[in-house]
Amino acid sequence: MKDIFEKFPHEIIAKILSFLNGIDLYSISLVNKNLLTHTRDDLVWKFACQNEFSSAIINEWNSTLTKDAECVRWQTLYNKLRTSLSYFGEDEKCVSSNIQASRYRFVQDEESRFGKVLHLQNIWSFEINTNITRSIAPGKYDILIRMKCEKEHQGLGGLIFCTELLDRKKNLKETYTCSPRNHTYQTCASRDVWVELMLSYVIKIPEKKNNTGKRYSLSFSIFEEKKYIKAGLWLDYVRYRPHVDIKYPNPYIDKPIWPGALIFDMVSIGATSSARQARRIRGKLW
Repeated sequence: MKDIFEKFPHEIIAKILSFLNGIDLYSISLVNKNLLTHTRDDLVWKFACQNEFSSAIINEWNSTLTKDAECVRWQTLYNKLRTSLSYFGEDEKCVSSNIQASRYRFVQDEESRFGKVLHLQNIWSFEINTNITRSIAPGKYDILIRMKCEKEHQGLGGLIFCTELLDRKKNLKETYTCSPRNHTYQTCASRDVWVELMLSYVIKIPEKKNNTGKRYSLSFSIFEEKKYIKAGLWLDYVRYRPHVDIKYPNPYIDKPIWPGALIFDMVSIGATSSARQARRIRGKLW
């Protein structure tokens, strides 16, 4: 492989690498020093970011980065983005073993950036758990879940969305919970597109004291308040992002009754709506 790639200029190799995702780029960089040099081109990592993440998510995180040297900026951004998302389709063990396998399925979906989503069918007992990140910097963060509801959904109003802050020894430091009301799911179902549900709570990661090197991780779960039939929910990923303080009226937030905000996925909307229709959707769009 080394001899083959040495026959081509870097520009051609970089063009080939631009079609790969970040995981593959890291794997290729381990083959030999020649390929490692090619994967250090920051333009390659720029394409990796654009291939795997929406421009809105990239813009969110791009503003939080310090102005590092240009040669490491896109790779640094990729690492932050990749560790800020947890795809339910990637972590198939997230579903509790108590749930019958016939009650849920992992489905190929072209609208998912991972390519596979979790579809919850007629379920009585429901619980999923996943780790969002194993190391998170001090600051304030929002939690968002990309989901879709069927028009014939049932019993989703009693679901509880929980995020736990853990220290390095897995000791529980803080628990955040909310339970979106039926109106949230009805609004989601009426649009018939993928949306991001921004949970009502804000995660607060404390600053390090005396250089103790404390690290915190985030664990996310969805479980039921009461056991009754639930159906018609699709889940793609859960992610965190730097907290955005929305200081203007948002018709998708019914405070204090409705604890969350639906942020409509512009990738899905763009396929069925004109730019003028998209602008009619008030609130913060990502």
